[in-house]
Amino acid sequence: MPRQARSIYEGKFYHVMTQGINKEYILYKETYKMIYIKLMYEQAKEDDLKIIAYCIMDNHVHLLVNVEKIENLSRFMKIVNMKYAMQYNKMENRVGVVFRNRFKSELIYNENYFYSCVNYIHNNPVKAGIVNSAKEYKFSSANNYNLINTLNEISKRNNINDKMYGFIEIEKNIMEDIEEVVNDFKKVHNMKEIDFNNKDKLKLLVKTIKEKTNATIREISEKLRYFEICCI
Repeated sequence: MPRQARSIYEGKFYHVMTQGINKEYILYKETYKMIYIKLMYEQAKEDDLKIIAYCIMDNHVHLLVNVEKIENLSRFMKIVNMKYAMQYNKMENRVGVVFRNRFKSELIYNENYFYSCVNYIHNNPVKAGIVNSAKEYKFSSANNYNLINTLNEISKRNNINDKMYGFIEIEKNIMEDIEEVVNDFKKVHNMKEIDFNNKDKLKLLVKTIKEKTNATIREISEKLRYFEICCI
């Protein structure tokens, strides 16, 4: 089955996640995390991509990026993960695949979603019980973070004189409708998170969303993919 192309929207913001093969702890050493951060920032310059927020955990990475061309995002993740995998295999004296499948990405479709994403990324270590405060974690952009300066840089780079950012507001209402149905579904079924391994529950959730919203299958798929990212 041919692989589907990613969204064609350009000049936008994306929440990106990449994870170790079989959920392995491929970033478990401080040195490994620093290597990934270094590779990330080096490649961002090459691909004209702005890293807005990041968090490097032991077995996965979360990023929020601004990119003008969607193909640059694919190239960025491919090269960063490839270079890291080569170094990791050498240092661990191993061979084979390091990262699980392709990276996952979610288009940021409105301003509230943007700020929620920054907060979610920075609070990953808090949620995992590693630290009590996001700023205590050394391997995320929560340290010495100035979001306003970052957004001003993006506005200048993209020649935006008004509020930053050019979100895709046309998708706002339907995506928020889906999120509301998902949250209600979790309450009804006493679920903290969606169990993506439970195919029957997943089918029921999709059916419920279709019944209660005007969302297309693509829109449902995009939103559920974001929930899957947040469950990791």
